[in-house]
Amino acid sequence: MRRVLVIVIAMVALLGLGKVMGAHAAPGIPAGPNDACQPDPTNPNAQQLHCRYGPLTIGPGQNLIMFGPVTIESPRADGFVTSMKANMVDAVSGQVPPIHVVHLHHGVWLNPAHEGSYTPFFATGEEKTVSQIPTGYGYQVSASDTWVLNYMVHNLSTSSHVVYITWDVGFTPLATGVAQGMKAVDPIWLDVVGGNNAAYPVYNPTRTGARVDPVDATRTIHLRKKDFSVARNYEIVWAGGHVHPGGVRDELRSESCNGQGQNSALLFSSDAIHNTRDGTIPSGSFGSWDYRMTVTPDNWRYTVRAGDRISVTTAYDVTHPFYEAMGIMVAWGHPLAAGEVPDAPLCQLPSSTSGEVTNVLPAPPDFGGHATGLPDPRDVPAAGAPVTAVDIRAFDFSPGGLGQAPAPVAAGSVVTFRTDDAASSINHTVTSCDAPCTGAWGQSYPLATWGFDTSRGDPYNTGQLGFGPPFASAASNQITWDLPIPSDTPVGTTYTYFCRIHPIMRGSLKVVS
Repeated sequence: MRRVLVIVIAMVALLGLGKVMGAHAAPGIPAGPNDACQPDPTNPNAQQLHCRYGPLTIGPGQNLIMFGPVTIESPRADGFVTSMKANMVDAVSGQVPPIHVVHLHHGVWLNPAHEGSYTPFFATGEEKTVSQIPTGYGYQVSASDTWVLNYMVHNLSTSSHVVYITWDVGFTPLATGVAQGMKAVDPIWLDVVGGNNAAYPVYNPTRTGARVDPVDATRTIHLRKKDFSVARNYEIVWAGGHVHPGGVRDELRSESCNGQGQNSALLFSSDAIHNTRDGTIPSGSFGSWDYRMTVTPDNWRYTVRAGDRISVTTAYDVTHPFYEAMGIMVAWGHPLAAGEVPDAPLCQLPSSTSGEVTNVLPAPPDFGGHATGLPDPRDVPAAGAPVTAVDIRAFDFSPGGLGQAPAPVAAGSVVTFRTDDAASSINHTVTSCDAPCTGAWGQSYPLATWGFDTSRGDPYNTGQLGFGPPFASAASNQITWDLPIPSDTPVGTTYTYFCRIHPIMRGSLKVVS
């Protein structure tokens, strides 16, 4: 299987990324009696291990990608990992914090010692999918392994938070009879981006080439596809997808098998399922993090030969623009020995291409958008002479920040946004949102818009103003961005915008001449 060489990036990051990004990974600290990560050597049976990493102090507004070695927080023993389930908890309360305040944006676990594998063997995002390897299969680890954790904890607030990243591990010691008959699996990592930004493989879906969704004709979607060549004879036994808000699904397809074309036959669709509350999908949930992903059922199998091709296609709803999207599928494949007979005959399509979500429903979220009592900037006159610069400082836009009068601008001018927060390793965006854009922030408010005036076409979005390695962040490595105000813009036109990294931040401009 063609693999993303994330570990190369990870090791570079371990040597210097903390200094580059202005922060350092905290060492792992044992968690206590209820979080024992080491298997009991006197217990020969399958065990459930409870691991945590931290404490991690997450500064105001932080959304940096960090790396760190995982030592005592992994089972330092010979055996098989059969499941992984990750989350993040507040260091004081032990509770999962509100996702719209601070959350584990992603966690990716790597094991460089595993047969030289540079492929992540487990990953999680906001959906908190549980990776449950089917019965009879397991990921083999040894006492000498040292895992590496690539994580991004996103703090959307202006206060610091101290947290632990946690993960529960199903572990079967190698000495057990069950382990002796267990089939080993390799991790298979498939993303639709790859390339030089493999540690943070993101892209921006567009409306160019968008089409009506063949699965749901009520929405229009953007598709991105990538093919992969299989490097070994594999029986693929499990798969699950990962998307960001706005993502609809990841499709795993067969392009060829046993040297014959498969016409992109669907193998599995990992669907983003919006969580329901009291039997209904709550209003305001679109574009939020309140969703889960389906994974393959326990009896799902697909067998391929070396040289066969499979593909992943990711679909995003483009009702709103969604930036820094991901389309990733993580799978487990059992490498077939010569003469070994797999459960599923070569090239036989799975009987089911749908699955179920794996984890429990999270606590009811706050979708945002509540009235704040702040005035609609369209109804507030701008005061003073037109400006050509807006500063971004201490999580505010000045002039024209939230609760202030709109900053006055002239048609035909260029407004330069400049951030001073980049010096504190805090990135910001200037992204268009529908007026008044003054509601309380939450999981799905504000949402970016395709433009303040649909007749003017594309939206405005700066990308992340600030600094970060191109291979491990979406930072533009710029601190300024220019917004041209068209010369024919009518007086009174109001631009409303927000920071999509820290949606508590809002601003507005008003054309006065």
